Amino acid sequence: MQKGLDCARNLEHQINQILDYARLESGKAQLDIAKFNIRHLMLRCVEKIEPLTKDSGNRIRMTGEAAEIDTDQDKVAHIVMNLLSNANKFTQQGRIEIAWSIHRAHLNIRVCDTGCGIDEADRDKIFEPFWQADMSLSRPAGGTGLGLAITKLYCELLSGEIDVTNNNPGSVFTVTLPIAQA
Repeated sequence: MQKGLDCARNLEHQINQILDYARLESGKAQLDIAKFNIRHLMLRCVEKIEPLTKDSGNRIRMTGEAAEIDTDQDKVAHIVMNLLSNANKFTQQGRIEIAWSIHRAHLNIRVCDTGCGIDEADRDKIFEPFWQADMSLSRPAGGTGLGLAITKLYCELLSGEIDVTNNNPGSVFTVTLPIAQA
């Protein structure tokens, strides 16, 4: 019964990703700008990912300041959750670090991992919808290949940007979003 429930949750997640992507591509995504504490949001995201780190054997470290900011909290949470989830999926027995800071009316978020990294040839492709480095049916990490495409579209919707570099080993994703400090 638990296996069936897990499969149903996975299917629901994939359907929601497809719907999110369709909404973003059609220009129907709405922004809901409000004041919130960025540290509280980061804590909630890490708390949601931590149970998944038990299977992968990863450790998460979090650093950043508590600050009240104005932007779309749900979109920022989605970006952070996606990056943490990917870091955990592609890292085994390693470290994941999430750090954030505010500089010149911008929220800077950095997610680093010690996982398998991203080949130089694949860096431009990872933000394309339905693309994955391992497209075989037997790949170890599942998913739809929409996570990073959605993350990039959310960054663009918030007038921000996302970048990826190698960490040797692993990857570093950097997100920069304009914000208003409250």
